[in-house]
Amino acid sequence: MRLNLTFKTQIGSILPINYTYALSSFIYKTLQQANAEYSEWLHNQGYQLGNKQFKLFTFSELKLPKYQRYEDRFILQGDTLGLTVSFYADEAMKNFVTGLFERQTFFIRDKKSRVDFKVEFVEVQPEPTFTDKMRFHALSPICISQHQADNKHASYLSPVDAYYSDLFFSNLINKYQAAKGDTTAFNRNDLSFRLLTDKPKSRLIHIKGTSKEATKIRGFSYDFELTAPAELLAFGFAAGFGEKNSSGFGCVAVL
Repeated sequence: MRLNLTFKTQIGSILPINYTYALSSFIYKTLQQANAEYSEWLHNQGYQLGNKQFKLFTFSELKLPKYQRYEDRFILQGDTLGLTVSFYADEAMKNFVTGLFERQTFFIRDKKSRVDFKVEFVEVQPEPTFTDKMRFHALSPICISQHQADNKHASYLSPVDAYYSDLFFSNLINKYQAAKGDTTAFNRNDLSFRLLTDKPKSRLIHIKGTSKEATKIRGFSYDFELTAPAELLAFGFAAGFGEKNSSGFGCVAVL
C-alpha cells in the first residue's frame, strides 16, 4: 500500500537536512492515533524472523520546492512539499490506514530551526503490475551493511561491492519470510541484481541528531534492475529494499 502525501508550510521555512528521524516519528504517531496497540507493536517488535526484526514500511526523501542550500539547512522558496509512504499491508491494516494521514499536522526541528507542516492532500497510489524482471529508481537511499568480525560494527556497502547482491537478496528474503510467516525457499540462481547507474550517489544520514542515541547510516541512491519472482519484487516495493526501511531507506519507484 502506497500513499502520496502533499504538505503545506510557510515560504522561507528553514528545514534541517537530516529530517528522516522526524518523518519516521510522524508516521508512527499517526498510526498510533488509529491503533495504539498496533503502533506500539510495530515500534517495539515488528515482524520477526529468528532474532531479526522488521518494521516493513518505508518512505521517500521529501520532494522539495525550490530552495537555497545554506550549510546544513534548506531555505524553502515554495510552500508545497511531497512525500511517498509505502507499507507492506494486509487487509486489516489497509482498512485503518486509508484516510489516516488526512489533515495531520507535525513539525521538524532541531536546535537551530523548526518547520511546521500540514497534510493538505492524500492520494492512494495505484499498484503497479509486477513481472519477474523490473527496473526501479531509489526515492530514498538504499542501505546494505556487512558486520565486522567483532559483530559490533558494520560497514556500509556500495552497490558496486562484490557481496552487495547476495546481501541485498538475503535481506529481502528474510523480510518476506518474516511477513509471510513461512520459510519459502528461493533459488538464488533465479535472482539477479543489475546496477543501471554509472556512479551511485552516496548519502550519510544522521539519525537523532546530537542526542546520546545519535547514529549515522550510509545509503546509496541509484537505478537498478531485479530479476526475481514477481511476488518477491512486489513485496520489496511495498516494504522497502535493503535495511533501515522505517528510518527512511529503500523506498523506490518503478522505472
